Amino acid sequence: MNSARSMLVGVAVVVFGLGASAAETNRSRQRFESLLNRLDEVAADAVDTAEVARLREAIDAEGGQKYAWKSRLFWHTDIEEARAEARQRQVPIISLRLLGRLTDDLSCANSRFFRTALYANREVSRTLRERFVLHWSSERPVPVLTVDFGDGRSMKRTVTGNSIHYLLDAEGRPIDALPGMHGPRSFQRWLEFATAYHRQLVAARPAVLRSEMRRQQGEWDQLLASVGRSSAAPGGAVPAVAAERLRAARAELESLGTGAGDRAAQRAVSAPVPAERAVRLAVPKMILEVGIIPHLTLAGLPAEDVKDPEFWRQLSERVLDDCRLDASSKELIAMQRPIGPAAPATDSTGEAELAGMIDRFERNVALDTVRNRFVLQRRVRDWLLNEPMDFESLNERVYRELFLTPRDDAYLGLLPEDVYSGLENGGLASPPTADERQ
Repeated sequence: MNSARSMLVGVAVVVFGLGASAAETNRSRQRFESLLNRLDEVAADAVDTAEVARLREAIDAEGGQKYAWKSRLFWHTDIEEARAEARQRQVPIISLRLLGRLTDDLSCANSRFFRTALYANREVSRTLRERFVLHWSSERPVPVLTVDFGDGRSMKRTVTGNSIHYLLDAEGRPIDALPGMHGPRSFQRWLEFATAYHRQLVAARPAVLRSEMRRQQGEWDQLLASVGRSSAAPGGAVPAVAAERLRAARAELESLGTGAGDRAAQRAVSAPVPAERAVRLAVPKMILEVGIIPHLTLAGLPAEDVKDPEFWRQLSERVLDDCRLDASSKELIAMQRPIGPAAPATDSTGEAELAGMIDRFERNVALDTVRNRFVLQRRVRDWLLNEPMDFESLNERVYRELFLTPRDDAYLGLLPEDVYSGLENGGLASPPTADERQ
């Protein structure tokens, strides 16, 4: 039975909630490091697997991140504590904004991919530890969908939501940002730029950022031209047909990034953005979520956004090397048993399926990297240069205009106003009031 039909025979329940939160008080980097050292000692013996499991759980709680035992990263959830450490170490802050909590298995899809593809990457992890103070905060709860197949089996997924890494100075002011998912090498290059950029005098930063944006635009033009020349006549000139494709590609990618800010703001204010549109802004998470949403909203999917998939595949191939996972990330993915209990990754069939799954994931990340690096990040940088604002104002604009999930849409586009569901109250349930709980 295919996945779409499986959705129809089960019962889907979407929960808007953060779930049980780990204790955030009294965490310390010193205890975190001590636990990591103890884990290294125990894991080296490869005997007491129960102790390894207990230590991993303790490290995750102390570090403020699921799989912190793998990433070896310590995260603040109090921005004032992060600022104090940043001032003391004289380094910038990387502040992750996400739906849900970084400590939870079911945080939004992009944040889950960050944990495996980025934070578990050895080079990225080392750079984050040595050069930055880390902080995360939750934009809002992430919707969790449970499919009950009626025979004791169930499946949980998150629905919609996006994440962004902000670069903050020691006072908590945003100076750059990286929206959405990126390949490990692309993310590493941004961290290297962020390190050098933060060292600039405050007055010099606008010129430095403009220079980086010009370099980035040149990289984008070269990327497009490299695809256009694949059908060029001898001598390297781009023919008229290819040139037209390049112009169309620029326009199409702009539309995928929601177009001009004024139009995006008008849409966001006038009506909730359909969840299908917001989901399509992030390719790897779209693969997980886009098959679920039409059954949930009963609205169907719009026409495919990408009108020339082969052309976009060619673009993403040019950045695929930036998106390959290292051995550490692959080990973590294998440990998660992503292909389910029916095909363990320990036999040859399971290994082949896992390798194929990882390759497809890397290719999806490559397409996301193109979009996020050359369109979404450019829009945020334009805002920072032309309309400087504090963190909360910038973040509100990012989620409203860039990610199409404004805070005033309580149902994140999952409740279309013009679609009949056949359910009382549209199938909505609200938490009990104080009087009802008594």
